[in-house]
Parts: sequence; C-alpha cells; structure tokens
Amino acid sequence: MLFLLAEVEYRAKSAEGKLRHPFFKGIREGPMSWSEALIWGTVIVAVVLGLLAAAYFLIQNFLFG
Repeated sequence: MLFLLAEVEYRAKSAEGKLRHPFFKGIREGPMSWSEALIWGTVIVAVVLGLLAAAYFLIQNFLFG
C-alpha cells in the first residue's frame, strides 16, 4: 500500500525533553513501514474512541438529561 508521507526533522530538544524547531524535509511516496502503520493505527483508534465518547456524552446529557 502506497502513501504520501511528510518527512520532518527536529533540530533541538528542550530541557523538558520536548522536540523543538521542526524542519520540513519533503514529501515522499512509498510503502508505509510497520512502525509508521502502528503509529497511524493508534491515532485512528484514539480519534474513533474520542468521537464515541463525545457521542455518548451528548446522548446522555441532551436526550436523557
């Protein structure tokens, strides 16, 4: 499966360990590695769970409130 992937490099790390100064290296087309697929899969699951939680909250508070 081919994807468009943005490559970003971080030039520095703060004292707290946060990445700083992102540098856009370009866009590449290619197969997604297992680590990239795992990250995207995790992001997608988190977004879906967040949407389900929001829907549950809205239903509980506005339909049955």
